Amino acid sequence: MVFERITSLILIIAVTRATPNRNLQVRQMRPSNFTLPPGCGPTKRVGNLTYCITGSLDLGREWLVDFNMNFFDVFVNNSVKFGLNLAIEDVGTAKHLSVNTGGRATVVKHDFFPDWRPKDFVGAVTIGTRGGNTTYDNSTKKFVSNFEIYGDVDIFTQGRKFMSMPFSTPFGYASLGQDFDVEFNGSVVATGGDEQANSRLNFSLAMSTLSGSVLNWHLYGGLDVSIYWEKYGRHNFTIPFVDEDIQIP
Repeated sequence: MVFERITSLILIIAVTRATPNRNLQVRQMRPSNFTLPPGCGPTKRVGNLTYCITGSLDLGREWLVDFNMNFFDVFVNNSVKFGLNLAIEDVGTAKHLSVNTGGRATVVKHDFFPDWRPKDFVGAVTIGTRGGNTTYDNSTKKFVSNFEIYGDVDIFTQGRKFMSMPFSTPFGYASLGQDFDVEFNGSVVATGGDEQANSRLNFSLAMSTLSGSVLNWHLYGGLDVSIYWEKYGRHNFTIPFVDEDIQIP
């Protein structure tokens, strides 16, 4: 069964307005690269974590920030990237914005009934990102960079593909305005099926600064999945990726 309608996958990344912090500028006058957790990379997982954060900071008279969230593939050694690169004068004037995209990864493999019928009803979610074209909107005084989010949701029964739900949107975007106003989000709606079998997916990712500091962030990412099969009824699942506060070294 191939799904024909797109209705519900949501990705949102929001960076709240930051205020200048002179102590931060003294601490970070020189460029600083970082990875969280330490030692990870776009193709190097640390422990059982599903993600790796990479980037760099240079907080002098002009704030240069590169921040990337990489989600790992559950099968092979690669990842999908959601990130941005921006430059802001220390008084809050926006200077540059671009998005960092690329990769395709099966970020989730989920056994829906492990205690009842293990490996008999399995779902997999694959997500990719690509592109990124930046323009400047004079009416809003913002830089805007668009990119594409795409992928598919597959359901397998007894090792055979039972459902396939592709999704794609060219309307993912990041924006950088004045006074440290940064936003990154993309959305695509992906739902499909029929009265006998259908599913709905909601993938969300949120990142926000804490206490007006670009060194402190709250990260949240996860999946909400609803599967209906006439034979087994409706089942709802929440699959978290990350939900924590982090500090960039």
